[in-house]
Amino acid sequence: MSYFDEQAFHGPQFQFTSLTQLNRRAIVLLSADANLPGYAPVTVNEFQLSALGVTADLLGQWEYPNPPPVGDPALSLVSWRHIAATGRDIYVRVTNRGYLFPLGHEAVIVTVVERVVVTDPEDHSYSEAYLQVQTYIRVLQQEKSYPAPGQPFGTNDWPFATVEILTTVSPLLDEPNSASDPSYNPPVGPVTNDGTAYPQVFLPTSAGSPVQWDLVATDLAGNQLHLQVPLCFFGSENGGTSISEFDATHVTSYINAYNELAGGLRSASGHAFPLQMSPEAGGPPGGTTHPVVNLALGAATTTLDPNVPISTGLPYPPAMGQDSLGANHQPAFFPVLAEVQVRLPAADALSRGTFSDSSNDGVVLQYYPGYVVDGFPANSVPASNRGGIYAQFKDAVTVGSTAPLLQFPADAVGGLGCPNGHMLGMSAIAGPVSGDATSVANATTSLANYASSGALAPADYFKQLAGQAQTALSQFLGGLPLGGILKSFGVDLPGAAPNITSNLDQSTGVLTVTYTLTAELTAFPTSGPATNIFVPDPGGNLNLQATATVAPDGTTTYNVSGSIDPFTLNLFGDSGAQYVVQVPFNNMSFVSQNGQKPQVQVAIGGNGGNSVTFEGCLEFVNALQSFLSDLGGSGLSISVTGSELDASFSLSLPTVAVGVFSLSGIALSAGLTIPFLGGPTVAQFGFASADNPFTLTVCMFGGGGFFALGLGFGGIQQIQAQFQFEGSFELDIVVASGGITLAAGIYYSYTAPNDTEISGFVRLTGELSVLGLISISAELDLTLTYQSPGSVEGTASLTVTIHLVFFSISPSITVHKQFSGGGGDPSGGQLIEMTADGPAGDRRAALPSHHAPPPVNAILFKDIVPDQTTWDAYVGAFAA
Repeated sequence: MSYFDEQAFHGPQFQFTSLTQLNRRAIVLLSADANLPGYAPVTVNEFQLSALGVTADLLGQWEYPNPPPVGDPALSLVSWRHIAATGRDIYVRVTNRGYLFPLGHEAVIVTVVERVVVTDPEDHSYSEAYLQVQTYIRVLQQEKSYPAPGQPFGTNDWPFATVEILTTVSPLLDEPNSASDPSYNPPVGPVTNDGTAYPQVFLPTSAGSPVQWDLVATDLAGNQLHLQVPLCFFGSENGGTSISEFDATHVTSYINAYNELAGGLRSASGHAFPLQMSPEAGGPPGGTTHPVVNLALGAATTTLDPNVPISTGLPYPPAMGQDSLGANHQPAFFPVLAEVQVRLPAADALSRGTFSDSSNDGVVLQYYPGYVVDGFPANSVPASNRGGIYAQFKDAVTVGSTAPLLQFPADAVGGLGCPNGHMLGMSAIAGPVSGDATSVANATTSLANYASSGALAPADYFKQLAGQAQTALSQFLGGLPLGGILKSFGVDLPGAAPNITSNLDQSTGVLTVTYTLTAELTAFPTSGPATNIFVPDPGGNLNLQATATVAPDGTTTYNVSGSIDPFTLNLFGDSGAQYVVQVPFNNMSFVSQNGQKPQVQVAIGGNGGNSVTFEGCLEFVNALQSFLSDLGGSGLSISVTGSELDASFSLSLPTVAVGVFSLSGIALSAGLTIPFLGGPTVAQFGFASADNPFTLTVCMFGGGGFFALGLGFGGIQQIQAQFQFEGSFELDIVVASGGITLAAGIYYSYTAPNDTEISGFVRLTGELSVLGLISISAELDLTLTYQSPGSVEGTASLTVTIHLVFFSISPSITVHKQFSGGGGDPSGGQLIEMTADGPAGDRRAALPSHHAPPPVNAILFKDIVPDQTTWDAYVGAFAA
């Protein structure tokens, strides 16, 4: 029976030999060379030689020297116990030292080989004794403190003071990995595996799954996280290769391989335990502590930290040599926090929901490289990081991802514009900070600028991303971006940017979150076809404070107050003096308490007492205000409520009649609506209206219509127009009389950004009577409607009435068709392809079954073939 046959019968733990070649070499060296560190002779409890073989009970124990030996894998052997009887191994236990990777706890891997009597599966009356191997890991150093000796950046990217391993002995491990089956105990890094020795670094598995190690990690603030996480084993055996776990150059390859493992092999659930990611550095209490959803471990060496890539150019501290590391029993690898998925209760409260990124449950943070290098000494921020940035949002600095959007409820702070922004990083001073996140380069540049200067320009902070709807971002009065009308943030605020603070009352469980924004105003825009739409008084500011209170049951209430200093809106012109409406705001304030309806206080009129005025082509309205009522107009009307400002006027003119020409119902109107609680600012201009159209008569033709135009900050918002006419002609030549009437019209509607509708109609009626004996009348009614993005629908009806003495007939025909553009159109093959035979003998037939059914209302070729006779003639023409 071959080895593999034996293995199939006796399980994967079967092996022929109890010691590997490396084991035997280590026993010889450590028990025979008195000059070798850790030398100790083997204790012989029993040793007998006979013709049947040796009977022995041997014990070798080698104390871990200080410093440990470097460079020879054989010197990793800690103990060896060997019991044999008459040349047959009964029990062999080999223990080799190593470390839990990447935490660095000292551990040993124990391999036990026992001879087990197993019944022959083919002949149950016969039994055989086979060697079976069992392997497990035992933790020697249950608790480890940090920063570890030589840890390059201390606890700046490993925020734990201690990690205690609660799982002191692993479950039995699967067999060692081999080239024929890499699914068990997969190696990590470049290893030479001969199938009989463990690779240097491997991921322990049991029953085919990674071993989960229970541990308690205590951060620098004393918060404890109870975690279950897979850990690798770093041993000194590697198929006889000379190695050293204290050599950073050698360890680097294993570091890189570990950091590339799938997240599930390096991550653990945080169970919402709080974690302080950095010192508070003078910021609000608890500002750097967040509930952890999930965290992922990483590994570093003395010269390579994944949180500070070499490409950043940031300096590394002097590396500790391998002799010093060995003297401290510290391998040349260290744990780092690769990323952590957290919940941000302050942002959750402000957005009245879960502030989330692509993870869909909280946000994923990574340490900011500048903080990892410099840290926050003595509860303050260094000059190199005045903004106090300690973490960056992974989605903000990852290619192909989008920075998470902190979006405020419009009903809470809509009065002065929702200060929404794409979050890039976390500041120990200001909380979440925003910036330009249009690309990875812009996101990292914004973070670097904020870190170095402690301030960001509002135009950068409230940056609109490409592809993002403008309404999703910060707006003022329904169309002006906050990033455009704000010049700079108040310098008195910590971090010189919007500031978010939170406080949790431990006795009541109530969370209070405060968002504070103070910024100087500036004219906007300063270039382009329309400049200075928004013009503040010199030194004017915008102030906003939003306080969200979250009860233990999750109920959120708001207390929001804000104000803006005097400013003027110059609306809907081309440039400078071409504006048509000017609205001076003396002051504006906004209050919303306890989720009640927001209240807006607005005073219209500048310091000079001026009110809303019309400029440019409508400037004449200002001079005619006192006369408009006499002319049939309403005069200038201004209405200010807690939700919007409305200003409007109308002017009606008398009928104009010149010869055969008559125009009546002439009315001009203009209006302005400025919402305070969201929605776009719109100006309306009209000639007549849908309710009161103008009337135009020329000879025998008469008609009318109206025109309305709506403008917003972004340009044309809506256009509506309708025109129609009607005319008639009569004939009377004694023996015959009759007449004809024609009416037609068109309606056009456009609503931004691309909703268009065009409708038209034609009505034609006529009648003819001959000597009172014969009369014929006909009526044609045609309507046609176009709706974007490409659908045309029409209906036509024709009715003919014939009356001959005592006989009368009135046939009518009605046709309705719809034409769909784009992908809804049938293909050419669908339009023309016919089969030889159709249902009920109709050889016009439907489409073959292998075609998809045509779209609803599609016009097929067979629809224009009226009957079977015509179809036969059509086919016969081709057959001839």
